[in-house]
Amino acid sequence: MARKLKLRQRQKMSLMHKAIFVTAGTSIMGLAVYLTVVMNTSNVTDSRAGALTNMIQGYDVNNGEVICAFDWNGDDPTKASKGPDAIKVSPFAVVMSEGVEGTNGLSAGKGKDGIDLTIPTDNYFNTDGIDISFDYKRLDDNCDFISRGRYFNFGMKNGKLVIAYRVNLEKGRSYSVNETTNYELVKDNDFRNYRFVYNPNTGKGEIMVDDVVVWNYQGPKERSMFWKNSDNIVIAKNMNGGGTDKTILDNFIIRSTTHVQQLPITLLSFQAEARDHHVMVSWYTSRETDIDSFVVERSVDAIEYQKIGVVKANGNSEVLRAYAFVDKTPLENKIAYYRLMPSNKPLKSIAVPIIGYRYRMNHPETAFNPADYPADTVK
Repeated sequence: MARKLKLRQRQKMSLMHKAIFVTAGTSIMGLAVYLTVVMNTSNVTDSRAGALTNMIQGYDVNNGEVICAFDWNGDDPTKASKGPDAIKVSPFAVVMSEGVEGTNGLSAGKGKDGIDLTIPTDNYFNTDGIDISFDYKRLDDNCDFISRGRYFNFGMKNGKLVIAYRVNLEKGRSYSVNETTNYELVKDNDFRNYRFVYNPNTGKGEIMVDDVVVWNYQGPKERSMFWKNSDNIVIAKNMNGGGTDKTILDNFIIRSTTHVQQLPITLLSFQAEARDHHVMVSWYTSRETDIDSFVVERSVDAIEYQKIGVVKANGNSEVLRAYAFVDKTPLENKIAYYRLMPSNKPLKSIAVPIIGYRYRMNHPETAFNPADYPADTVK
């Protein structure tokens, strides 16, 4: 039943994409949720609201927002296609042809050094769960696909996949998973897709090769991953391709997954609509817990936001509530990004959907253009 609900929701969203683009942000406590629903709020019922809540809380982990991605289709190996660029890489690493499906990819070059692509630490990487995927052609025996300090490593040892990560428990405690799997990577001239996912809701970690699960570990449910804020991300550490100067890595993507804690708000809709010489920003909630107010923010690049207004919230509610704010000075002929920041007493503040909206005098339209967004399905 849940699978059918998700399928119907995805079909509905495919029709809505031309009208509105919704994504998610994070709380100051690392709280993240990916909201992909815009509903006809004139027909909202309690049952539909409940179904929506369940769908939001349990979306598929591979729909998480992209934190960082490298496709290496340019000339610079440190340039990310989404998210932060790398600050360091081996001087021998080079972008070459013969990547996946004829695209470019990354080679370690003819030196003996690993690629060691280093990405600076950022709070966006401190997610409750993680989803990492990449295409790799095995020419090494030992390397780290991705590592972060002492507490996270997904790599290969003597040709076998290895995984190590740490998960938070109560009262400051944690537990670690550190295992060399039985899966031995095929050493040939073909790319295969490798993926590690930790879902904080289920507590399960999984490794997949070409979408087939080759390893899993079931830990306690509702537990977030442990990260040390000062640790940088390193991709392809000690990966040198045997000095063969061949393309060995492509399409590296790091996503967040679900959140652990339940949000103090159930948001049913967040929309922007042109009204004469202003933009009406409106939203509906079906549940609020200790919400003080809603801060409406606007941005020209979806990175830096400015507060444009505050709307008083109902505080605590289990019924449908409607809110609206008028942007009296909209940005004409430019895409503006609106963000809703509900102020919550325990959490202080959280960021929920972002919508991209282009206002044109006498010709308004909602914008959906991932190319104009700083990251594909990301903040």
